[in-house]
Amino acid sequence: MRITIELEVANNSEYHQCLDRILHKIEEGWHLWETNGHADSSNFEETSWIRHQGTKGDDILQLFRKSSERELWYSRLHNRRIIVTIAPQNENDFLPHAAARFSETPLCIIMENQLNDGRFLSRIINELDSGLSLLLSKGAIYFDSIGGIAQMPELIRSKVDLLRDQLQMDAAIPRLVAVADSEVSDIDD
Repeated sequence: MRITIELEVANNSEYHQCLDRILHKIEEGWHLWETNGHADSSNFEETSWIRHQGTKGDDILQLFRKSSERELWYSRLHNRRIIVTIAPQNENDFLPHAAARFSETPLCIIMENQLNDGRFLSRIINELDSGLSLLLSKGAIYFDSIGGIAQMPELIRSKVDLLRDQLQMDAAIPRLVAVADSEVSDIDD
């Protein structure tokens, strides 16, 4: 996931701890800090988040500068974008506390049979995409299963409801992918 942090959030000390949590997941490689919306780092250098943190602020600033390079190399793994903002406008805008919780939520891949399908999918990931394989090994992605396609719609609904309750956001689009290999044409079949 690509995460943009608005300057107003970085300048509000109430949200510094949330930003630190998000940054932790960025450092682990779960997400990218999308920095291309900022012409240079001088705007971030002046935020209270950087100045308040002391030497930790230097580390944050260094990661900010590295992030523009990382975007070029790892952007294909991170298609979804969210914005950490004080004034959400749509389902991709998150208040800082919700953004922190959301960034700590691994991508869930739901399948019919975790034992067989999970092994198959893991093997494909490990062989074909080293970046995705690394995310899987770091816990940024996990598999879940229900035991059959008939139970999948209910599992998906319950996971969506759980995530929305945790984030306290009715419109949040969950980090969830459903994989079904049954001979159905629609998830509601």
